[in-house]
Amino acid sequence: MGQERVVLVTGGLGDIGKAIALRFAQGGYFVVLHDLAEAESAEQRIATWGIAREQWLYERVDSRDRAEIKQSFDALESLNRLPTLAIVNAGVVAPVPFLEMTPEQWSLHLDRSEEHTSELQSPCN
Repeated sequence: MGQERVVLVTGGLGDIGKAIALRFAQGGYFVVLHDLAEAESAEQRIATWGIAREQWLYERVDSRDRAEIKQSFDALESLNRLPTLAIVNAGVVAPVPFLEMTPEQWSLHLDRSEEHTSELQSPCN
């Protein structure tokens, strides 16, 4: 039997995170979801998505916090579920329509995405 395919989706509770999780679950991946919501409410929400409970794991992880990311990866490694793929979806959401974002809001969004990607890569190295 081959190694289990595991995908990590940051920003996993939003609409895009949900769509990503559903697609990978349909493809046979075990899905690890990171977001900022408390575990109980997050797990209740994910349970309504139609993904079998044994096919996903939610962890409250702030993707800006290197220590939290490392702790998550250590826990996943101990479960033999270290992600083989990471989808960096977490970001700063401005409460304005996309095309109306100011240059400052757009820069903050891009800066956070770049910072997040860098932090996520570190535990893998």
